[in-house]
Amino acid sequence: MRVTPWVRWTDPDCLVRFTDRDGRWVLTGLRVESTERVDTTLLRSIPIGRIEDQYNAGATGNIKATGFGNIKATGFGNIKATGLGNIKATVYGSGDGGVRGSMPKLGRIEVPPTRPYPETFYGQVAEVYRELLAMGYQPTATIATASNVPTTTVTRWIREARQRGYLPPGRKGRTS
Repeated sequence: MRVTPWVRWTDPDCLVRFTDRDGRWVLTGLRVESTERVDTTLLRSIPIGRIEDQYNAGATGNIKATGFGNIKATGFGNIKATGLGNIKATVYGSGDGGVRGSMPKLGRIEVPPTRPYPETFYGQVAEVYRELLAMGYQPTATIATASNVPTTTVTRWIREARQRGYLPPGRKGRTS
């Protein structure tokens, strides 16, 4: 059984730990501290499902990794990694604001002209999916609109990306 070290989630501020269950990381530990009283209102405000979904998608933009072993934090936002041991932090989307020209449409995927689609296409689907999830968008609908294809088509692409190992197993009825 694989278990992660404790990681700090920053919105709201708490420590979380995950355990691998059949290829999907599930939240199995939660530590909450507050300067005020810890009550049911505070506990209900912790978005367990969203934290779990973002962790599984590799979108750790709200995580600060702290520990004494090997820590890898990869995400699309602000990440702070501290600790003793080997630490690797990769951040996408940070910049100095010096971008010139037009930005590509959010969630747009270039569909290859012929089938079967190449392996790289499903990697691109997974990458865009994770980016949108990290930013709080509904990935399937956003990709469908931006790429001018039906949502059922995007659902099929995502299912294929999962089967090829680019995305973790999903949960029925949940974006993950």
